Parts: sequence; structure tokens; C-alpha cells
Amino acid sequence: MLGVVSNSMKTNVRMGVEVPIGFGASYSYRSVGTNIDCGAETLSDALYRLIITVDDSSIQLNAGPGSSAGQSPVTKDVPSFRSFKASFAVLLRDGQSTQYTSATDPVSGEVMKIDVGLNVMK
Repeated sequence: MLGVVSNSMKTNVRMGVEVPIGFGASYSYRSVGTNIDCGAETLSDALYRLIITVDDSSIQLNAGPGSSAGQSPVTKDVPSFRSFKASFAVLLRDGQSTQYTSATDPVSGEVMKIDVGLNVMK
């Protein structure tokens, strides 16, 4: 659940971790996690426009050929970075929900779904 004030600033959620990526004795860091931005506009007494951006990234450790994770065309023991990004606007009334999108990761087969619901608090 993410609280948003209609006709005000966007609400943001940032959740993630810095992952060390090493090459020999040298390391750098890369952010992975989920970022959500949401704004709401009142269009009438009962209709709202939600403007949402989702940016999700994760790391996948590749076990190489011959393992269950080895179906991807990546180098063994080298991490891959997965990403999912979506920006959209949806019109909802109080109590409504909808599934905006779903997408399947081409390497892992994992399905990412974005469901949006609106509950007006007065």
C-alpha cells in the first residue's frame, strides 16, 4: 500500500541494496531494487487519475551450462542484471483495481505483474 495525496506532490518509495561487483582486487557497486513514483489527480468527485512509474532491477547469478539456471546465454559465474521499467496513467474510482501489465523475463521466466487499486480516505 502506498499513500498518495491527490493534487499534491508525487509519493516515492525507494527500496534496494548496493551490490558489490568485483573484478580481481577491484570492486564497484551497483544499485538493485525497486523504485516507485506515484501521483494522483482528482478529475471529478468520483474519478481519479493515477500516474505511476515503476523501476525494478535485480541480480541473477549464473550457474552456467548444465544447471537449471544455465539456459541463458550468459557467462558462467558472472552476474546478470535484470530490469523492468513501466510508466503509465490509469483512471480509477474509489474501490476499483486493475492489472496494468504483466511481463515475463526472457531469461528466468519470472512473471512481473503490476496491480493498481484505489481506496479514497476522507
